[in-house]
Amino acid sequence: MKFLLFDLDETLLRSDKTISPRTMNALGKCRQMGILIGVSTSRAEHNCLDFLPQLKPDILIASG
Repeated sequence: MKFLLFDLDETLLRSDKTISPRTMNALGKCRQMGILIGVSTSRAEHNCLDFLPQLKPDILIASG
C-alpha cells in the first residue's frame, strides 16, 4: 500500500487558500495508480471542512 500525506497551508493550498487544478490533477493521477491521499494539518477539523469535499482524502489528521 502506498500513501501520500500532505499539509494544507503552503503545501496543497496556494496563498489564496485554493487548490490549483494542476494539484488536483496530480492527486487524481495518484489515486488512479492506487495511492491513498491524506491530509495532516495543525488546523482544527472544522477549519478543514471547506477543502475536504474537493480533496476527498482517505485519511484526515487534524489538530496537529
